Amino acid sequence: IGPEDGEAWVFAAMDSTLRAARDAVNSAEFSAANCELLRARLGLSEGELRRVVVAYPTVLGYSYEDNLAPSLAALQQRLSLSESQLRRVVIAQPQVLGYSYDANVAPSLSKLQRRLQLCDEELARVVVGQPAVLSYSFEAKIEPALAKLQARLELSASSLRRLVLLYPAVLGYSYDANLAPKLQYLQEALELSPNELRAKVLMMPALLGYSLERRYRPRVALCRAHDKPLSAVLSRISRSHREFEAWATDGRGGGGSGGSSRGGGGGGSARGGEGSGGARRGEG
Repeated sequence: IGPEDGEAWVFAAMDSTLRAARDAVNSAEFSAANCELLRARLGLSEGELRRVVVAYPTVLGYSYEDNLAPSLAALQQRLSLSESQLRRVVIAQPQVLGYSYDANVAPSLSKLQRRLQLCDEELARVVVGQPAVLSYSFEAKIEPALAKLQARLELSASSLRRLVLLYPAVLGYSYDANLAPKLQYLQEALELSPNELRAKVLMMPALLGYSLERRYRPRVALCRAHDKPLSAVLSRISRSHREFEAWATDGRGGGGSGGSSRGGGGGGSARGGEGSGGARRGEG
């Protein structure tokens, strides 16, 4: 290679590097501009915007005008979401920014609405309560789980509808891996009839969200070991493990009622999502 050829190669390499650098700068400016538009549109703080981008980096490649704005507008209009509700959905489920509204989101929402006989306002409550439902396949995940849960508890259509409205997170749980073994254990360990099990779940649907291994089994064992009524497993379900253990071992640990294993209440607020087993599209 002669001097001229060597110089040409160097200049060509430099030109290629400069073009790549220029493209990177343009891409960065494009992403920054779109992020700013998205932040302004949803009223996100810098921290919230960072959470969205970290959870779903692909959003950096989307055009705000061509992709993000139309999708947000369509979802907001379909569900009549307030600005704060739309913001909450995106923060909880940033991937919604990449879903095709017409091809995926709209059909799934319509099927869910028909299945549970929800009005538009109720459908919005479900989505805001469980934004991940926008990522679930109705045919592969939602419908099979609903059908199995309805059959297991012998729920009427109206009872199933009420359960989901009170506890939308149930739509994210795997029936076979999570709900079925949990319901079977509770019925056997607490000596509940099918009607009693159904009544307790309908009274407090969030019971479905507590972990079988981390909450139910240890508390049943504590009650048995210290001769406490098994009904306390449900009536004191919202107590911390330390509070429950203190009550079981020496009678302290706060309120809650005792009673027989068949007569216990289901009061208290649950921390849903414990052991949820939820997944994206196609979970079994």
